[in-house]
Amino acid sequence: MADTGKPMFADSERVLCYHGPLLYESKCIKFEIDDNNGKMKYLIHYNGWNKNWDEWVPEDRVLKYNDENLQLQKDLKLRYPNVRRTRKKMGEKEKGASTPSAIDKATSRVEPTRRKRGRNEQSIESEDGVTAKGEIKIKLPEEMKRWLIDDYDFINRQKRLIKLPRKFAVDDILDSYIKEKRGSPAAVSGLAREITLGLRTYFNSMLGSQLLYKFERPQYAEILKTNSKDTSLSQIYGAEHLLRLFVKLGNVMTYTTLDEKNINLVQHFVDDILMYIHRNESIFLTSEYETAPPEYNRKLI
Repeated sequence: MADTGKPMFADSERVLCYHGPLLYESKCIKFEIDDNNGKMKYLIHYNGWNKNWDEWVPEDRVLKYNDENLQLQKDLKLRYPNVRRTRKKMGEKEKGASTPSAIDKATSRVEPTRRKRGRNEQSIESEDGVTAKGEIKIKLPEEMKRWLIDDYDFINRQKRLIKLPRKFAVDDILDSYIKEKRGSPAAVSGLAREITLGLRTYFNSMLGSQLLYKFERPQYAEILKTNSKDTSLSQIYGAEHLLRLFVKLGNVMTYTTLDEKNINLVQHFVDDILMYIHRNESIFLTSEYETAPPEYNRKLI
């Protein structure tokens, strides 16, 4: 359905915009309806950056320039002290990190449009030799797709939130998976540890900018405020947000230095982890959504 409401941000308005896990002072140059999804999108210029970095972003990545969001910007800088933007040679473009919708509406709002990406986002990809190899297909079990659709409905239509921290967070799920693999040959067990470590890195780097619905952002800001910067987001968020990562992972891995053999290994383990979550969905996936109080909704204005 097309977004027929008024845009939240005006031409030339001073805003804050996510680029990777951090927020940057920016200017909204113009806005228009995205023909692909009927949603509002904004052309953003990052203050102090060359105009080659200007990009179209979905509304979910843009925040009002106010005291509360400036504090969130500071909190993010403290949490990610090693993240910095490294420019390429002028005129070069970053590889995109968008993901075609795997389950239509349920993932469209956590998918930025094709975008340039900072090259040092928690070491997601190597700085050299990044080439496109064609999209890798991560197939979610049908039951997991239904979970994501229900999750979308709870948050975006019913205005409810997942209770955080989750009893079984992403770290707990991946640690449990590694334990299950300890009975496997040493090479398999070692690969499981290595790949789950990479997944944690992806998750912690991508959550704030790519894996949240707009309605979840005030909750995310509160999480950053109330938890030490030594506490990883993968210790707080659970399987629901991990599934959102898997929806995006295939396209993210398209731009990687891994050869075909190693990509196939990663894909095998991701499929195996998905089946592990599926087998234990009554433990890992929640039906514990809470109604947001009125003051929470005011933070979205």
